[in-house]
Amino acid sequence: MNVKAEDIIDRMGKLESRRSSQVDSMYEQVRKVCYTSSETITAGSSSGLDDQQGERYELDKMLDNTAMYSNIILANGQMSHITPAGQVWCSYEPPHRFKEQEIKDWYEECTQITHRMLAASNFYSASQECYLDRGAFGISCFFPDWSEDKQKLIFREEPVGSYVLDEDYTGMVDTVRRRYTLTARQAVQMLEKVPQENRAEAEKPNDK
Repeated sequence: MNVKAEDIIDRMGKLESRRSSQVDSMYEQVRKVCYTSSETITAGSSSGLDDQQGERYELDKMLDNTAMYSNIILANGQMSHITPAGQVWCSYEPPHRFKEQEIKDWYEECTQITHRMLAASNFYSASQECYLDRGAFGISCFFPDWSEDKQKLIFREEPVGSYVLDEDYTGMVDTVRRRYTLTARQAVQMLEKVPQENRAEAEKPNDK
């Protein structure tokens, strides 16, 4: 399928506009209640509230941190019961038609390799962020990647407000797009083909 960069950018902008009109204001209010410090989703203080409501909102936030601590407890509970570190919480098994022990042993070895690779990665620390977002916003975007340099898995929980979703006709998510910024150094590390003049920018700290 031949897709132009302009079409990707245009669709991203439309999906961001739809998200902004539907949920960004609500997400911003939830973020201020459930997180001690974090980047804002939308500009301004207490988005969607007038000045008097905003002042009361900020005061309530200072006096009551129930939502924040409740979300932390929920995230810790999910970590302990869904993906407990140091335990085999998922495994591979062959289809029922395969009865040979050799095949079962191969699947068991795959299970062990999987858990070793997860333990060697940042999976569990990133999962904590994933569960915090799920509890606060009801949504999360957990991004797995592979580091050629480090030869290991890398996981990221993308911040709410940095990505957009779209659904197919059945209501299943079939599109995930995210917006992020790289320094020149990070771009050189990420991309193989970079013009020489741009590589010089990679030596400048914090150059985006």
